[in-house]
Amino acid sequence: MQSYQCLICKHYIGVGYCAAFEEGIPAEIMTGKFDHHKAYEGDQGIRFELDEAFGFMLDGDQELG
Repeated sequence: MQSYQCLICKHYIGVGYCAAFEEGIPAEIMTGKFDHHKAYEGDQGIRFELDEAFGFMLDGDQELG
């Protein structure tokens, strides 16, 4: 199962890669088992940030994980 957390993040590059994890996004994050709003070892201080193109997916104060 893949979480949409990575797919809608502004740091996502594609096919399992992002600015935080240039050698591949860990499975715990890709599957949604880990909320990358929080620090994860090796993420270079880069966390989930919603890509503006997907802002329509939020309704009011809702958060996306």
